[in-house]
Amino acid sequence: MAKPNSLACPLPTYQTNRKVWRRKILSCARMATRARAGKWTNTGPFEVIVLLYLNEGKQHDKHDVDNRLKDVLDGLQGAFYEKAKGKKRAKGRIIKNDSSVCRVIVEKQQVPKKYKNRLEDAPGGRLLVRPYSPRRWRIQITKAE
Repeated sequence: MAKPNSLACPLPTYQTNRKVWRRKILSCARMATRARAGKWTNTGPFEVIVLLYLNEGKQHDKHDVDNRLKDVLDGLQGAFYEKAKGKKRAKGRIIKNDSSVCRVIVEKQQVPKKYKNRLEDAPGGRLLVRPYSPRRWRIQITKAE
């Protein structure tokens, strides 16, 4: 269960038609915003965590996390129109602009065992969008090295 100011939902199973997949991502995220308490603000800054469930072997190995992340972020901001139509965006988007995303964590995993025998019902992963809060990282320079 996500905290009141966060949004958590299952991702739809990946589809090679990226426009369709992006639309489904936005649809799942919209349903999660309606189910949560309180009003959702789409201005950020945000932290986005994506777990991608992929089948063992070729499907797991061929997908680059950066390309799938772009699809997820485009879906959340309603960007699935042709470039010729300009910067048109869908209404009811979850994130106004992906430039408001300050931190992302993306991981691809094998499909969990509980979904192995029923892949048609299996989610394509999990998504969490929450407010960004800065933190110090161990790799961050704190003194002159």
